[in-house]
Amino acid sequence: MQKWEYLWTVIPGSLKKIKVSGQKILAHDYVNDLGMQGWELVAVEQSFPGSGISDYILFFKRPKAEI
Repeated sequence: MQKWEYLWTVIPGSLKKIKVSGQKILAHDYVNDLGMQGWELVAVEQSFPGSGISDYILFFKRPKAEI
């Protein structure tokens, strides 16, 4: 049976720079890097719909490495 690992991250609604490991990088560069690491984007949620705060939560999964 395939096992999965999961990751989620918050991206600002502006889709501009985000802070990752103490560095500010472009959101699309970060998401592309996750894809290169084998993460697949499976869902996106708006953090507080209708509140004027437009951050997004991105959910990723990838196959868990066999031990």
